[in-house]
Amino acid sequence: MLTKAEKTKQFILETASPLYNEKGISGVSIDDVLEATKLTKGCLYGHFNGKEDLSEQVVDYFLKKITERVASIVSKGKTAKEKIFLYLDFYKNPIDTYIAGGCPIFNTQTGKSTLSFKHYFNL
Repeated sequence: MLTKAEKTKQFILETASPLYNEKGISGVSIDDVLEATKLTKGCLYGHFNGKEDLSEQVVDYFLKKITERVASIVSKGKTAKEKIFLYLDFYKNPIDTYIAGGCPIFNTQTGKSTLSFKHYFNL
């Protein structure tokens, strides 16, 4: 069971993630997140150390959601071939995804989002 603070942080991540996906990291301001969540700056900064921290945690949230979704879909295959085709089907249309704004991984590579995975993962 999540604590009230954990639920609030989860709410912020869930609400902010479509903004980041649609506008990109540099396109989203703290004020955008505050407007979407209807929370105060004090509440937001009680959970995150600033925009960079929020941005990194939004990326972590995206990666976790995508990984969970792919694992759930691929696990339905009984053979290796079925699993590969299920995986490919998941990624066949990067614009039509279950996350508002399209696939966040695709968006980072097309310039829609300004986050560089090389920068994020220190590559």
